Amino acid sequence: LGKQQHGFIDSVGYDMYTQMLKDTVAQKQGQAVTSDQPETDAELILGVLAYLPDDYVSDNAQKIELYTRVRQAKTDDVFEDIEADMLDRFGEMPDEVARLLFVGRIKQLADQAQIVNIRRQSKQLAITFNAQATAKLSGETIFEALIDVPLKAAVRTESGDLQVILTVNDVAESSIWLNILRDFLLVVIEKEQTELEKE
Repeated sequence: LGKQQHGFIDSVGYDMYTQMLKDTVAQKQGQAVTSDQPETDAELILGVLAYLPDDYVSDNAQKIELYTRVRQAKTDDVFEDIEADMLDRFGEMPDEVARLLFVGRIKQLADQAQIVNIRRQSKQLAITFNAQATAKLSGETIFEALIDVPLKAAVRTESGDLQVILTVNDVAESSIWLNILRDFLLVVIEKEQTELEKE
């Protein structure tokens, strides 16, 4: 679970990676392997270094426990508890660890916003919504959600699902566009809630 694994995490996605870790541990302990991932989990492929380096957490069992806690966290309070626990147990967080927690928060928001996946390729970040979110965000609603996004944005449908493409600068710090993404997801959740209340 060292630095070299971050490329593997990027290639299979964070959720799949933590599920694979869980399955491997279960196999080694002689337990039944379950791979019952909920179908609504957003897949994030962001191309950022977000992991627990060996020089921060050296014990593999602790790494698995922390990855699992981050994956299962559903509220800001839980993320704050994880962060406080990590600071207490391991000290000051390197950037990769802080990014791991931030990506975990984005994942939680993406799930709440009914996003199928968020994929970064080069200078573009493609955000694909499921059918329910597509219905709620159709028309002016998605454009209203994009008003305060300071990035070039395009809206299209991909196989009937709404897709938003944000142009991110390769040179810019990932923390900048990750914050913009988080803020956009918060607005989307609010817009979806408003549309739900109208029904």
